[in-house]
Amino acid sequence: MAAVPSFCATKGTKRLISLTEEDLLSNSQDFAALGALVADVGEGNVIDAEILEGCPVEAHDLDEMDANQAAQVAAHCFLTLFDHRVKQIQGVDADLDEGLWSGTLDGFGFVIRRESTGDLILDFSAPAG
Repeated sequence: MAAVPSFCATKGTKRLISLTEEDLLSNSQDFAALGALVADVGEGNVIDAEILEGCPVEAHDLDEMDANQAAQVAAHCFLTLFDHRVKQIQGVDADLDEGLWSGTLDGFGFVIRRESTGDLILDFSAPAG
């Protein structure tokens, strides 16, 4: 089986590690399984005190958060809901008047919206493709 060279930084030094095609396939399958889970249960998540426990953005700051803070909240919730630590976080938009925030997490889309009741609802979408 062919190995794909990859570099791993360890305290300022580089060492060569080898990822086999099997490792890459396993990662791809894990990502596909995560995508299926997100597609299945990723919508309609209420952002409440329980899900925010340990989040770097405080509950009292949610209504005034910017796009980056919304992405931090979404990433925290993603970890809590799907047991996946997000590596790439991008807040794209924040409309405080409309109560709408959006962005991406490792290619998964997210939208946080304020409902008429005042609740914040978090929806995730699986990456296209």
